[in-house]
Amino acid sequence: MGSRFRVLILLTLALGCAAPARAQFFYDEDTAAGYWMLERQRQQRLFERARPARQTPARLVPHSPPKQSARSTDKDPPEPEVFDPNDQRPRIAVLGDDLGDDLMDGLKALSAERGIYHPLRRTKDTASLARDDMRDWTKAARETQNGTEKIALAVILLGNNDRQPIRDGKTNQDVRSPRWKEIYAGRARLLGETFRDLKIPLVWVGLPITGNDKASTDFAQMNDLFKLAAQETGASFVDVWEAFADERGHFSPYGPDINGQLVRLRTSDGTHFTRAGAKKLAHFVDGEIARLLGENTPRDMTRALPAPSAPAQKGRPLIGPVMSLTAPPRSPGGNLMSAPEHESNTDLDAIFTRGLTAEPKSGRADDFSWP
Repeated sequence: MGSRFRVLILLTLALGCAAPARAQFFYDEDTAAGYWMLERQRQQRLFERARPARQTPARLVPHSPPKQSARSTDKDPPEPEVFDPNDQRPRIAVLGDDLGDDLMDGLKALSAERGIYHPLRRTKDTASLARDDMRDWTKAARETQNGTEKIALAVILLGNNDRQPIRDGKTNQDVRSPRWKEIYAGRARLLGETFRDLKIPLVWVGLPITGNDKASTDFAQMNDLFKLAAQETGASFVDVWEAFADERGHFSPYGPDINGQLVRLRTSDGTHFTRAGAKKLAHFVDGEIARLLGENTPRDMTRALPAPSAPAQKGRPLIGPVMSLTAPPRSPGGNLMSAPEHESNTDLDAIFTRGLTAEPKSGRADDFSWP
């Protein structure tokens, strides 16, 4: 009897413990909270079945297209120079950096139209005055005279690569510092003196305004050094700054070309020139070249000019005597002729000559008499 009672007690306790748990399970399922909890679990299982298995993507190596210079999109590669021994036009040596190369393209286009001179490309994209290890400018200047081609004139445009410190002994001089300007001006002066000693006229072209404000500030101060070096060495300086600025003096990639048409003159980098811009740049230099070639014609370039045309045959003159249409008439003795004297009593003479008033007529608008 005692053992049965103990077993009954244990069964009662076991059922009592399981019943609340089972009741709690059915209680949660029957409530709104339990329903939405189960519904959420069901939707989650459906989503996991429909979702494809994740795949680890392969590592992608970024591929950058080859960089292309902004100035190469509008220009053709330079053609190899072919020298014609029968071409007696004056030879123009064009020196400088990548901006000088743009100028060379413009001068070549102008020379193809006018045929006054023959430009020779002596530019190098990396040319610099700030780094004397880049190019020996004194040597380059002498090579223009010692070559097979007789150089009549030199044109130089550089400075785009010179916005960098200058090595001075064991130290570097910052751009536009007093010592930097002193060294840079000395190198520009030495280059001008070299051409002066070679008796080659030099046209120094100033740097243009750019789309970069800091670069424009540097270029403006470098132009002051170039202009001073040109004055000290007898070279000509051509300022092209305002030619590529707008009416407010600011940079603009667009502007009128040499024909007055509004076109794009500068490339996307804001520094180099399009074909139209290079031709406009050369247009401002072309006038100075023509002036210097004209001054040198009696000494050096007589045989380079075309033979004069035959004199016109005598016959009917091209124009007759010039007669003035506004000069007052003169008498045979040279005295001024007086106005002809005449008397007239007509109404027209009284009104328009002597200023008299015509007599009013009855019924006319100027008849103010009372009836």
